[in-house]
Amino acid sequence: MVRSGAGAGPRTPDYARTSIRKDNPGVDDDEIERRVHVRIVRQALLTRVTAAPHVDVALNEAVLRRPVGGDKVMAEQLERLVHLNELDNVSIRVVPYTAGSHDGIMSGPFVMMRFPTNGDGRETEPPTVYVEGFTGALYLDRPNEIERYRI
Repeated sequence: MVRSGAGAGPRTPDYARTSIRKDNPGVDDDEIERRVHVRIVRQALLTRVTAAPHVDVALNEAVLRRPVGGDKVMAEQLERLVHLNELDNVSIRVVPYTAGSHDGIMSGPFVMMRFPTNGDGRETEPPTVYVEGFTGALYLDRPNEIERYRI
């Protein structure tokens, strides 16, 4: 699985709460907390003993430089990323400003899901790109759509 963009990657609860609240003005506190909970619980998959997913995260440098939630929240988020990057199944890379424009980074947050292979090494399902938006989500699986998101 590859995650990329501004909002991608594992978040601390406070960082997630701040980001979700900012992206969803007018949504009540219970719904914000439900969304935070879903994201935090989902992160447990990264450290499960059996069949932990392999996750490659590419972050736009701006994500690390733009303060979210204040100094304490940002410091905890950066520590979280460093800790997760030490896991064998997680790779977090930063795409520097000097890399210029890249379709995958400039498109905003997305998840590219790759599925297990069968006995002869072929993928059981085609790769799928998941893009979450303000009013819904997209699932892209056509080869030309997938290619645009490769990083």
